[in-house]
Amino acid sequence: MDPIASFEEGLALARRQAKVFKAMGYEGLLCPKRSQERIELLAAKPNSSTTVHLTFHPGGVEVELLRTGSLDKARELAEA
Repeated sequence: MDPIASFEEGLALARRQAKVFKAMGYEGLLCPKRSQERIELLAAKPNSSTTVHLTFHPGGVEVELLRTGSLDKARELAEA
C-alpha cells in the first residue's frame, strides 16, 4: 500500500473500511487521533472475543487481531 498523504486521506480510507466491516456484520468504532496523525478502527462481530484493530497513519496501515473479549474493552484500550 502507498503511504497515506494526509490525515484526511487516512480518515476517508478508515471510513470506507468501516463500511465494509459493517456490511459483513461487524460492529465498529472509529477513533480519529489528529494530534497523533493516526486513525484507529476497531471492529468485532457481536459476541466475539476477537477484535480487528486497524491503524491508519502516514506510513500506511497496520493490522492487529486483539483478544479483548468485547468491543467495549477494545474501546478502552484504544482510548488509553
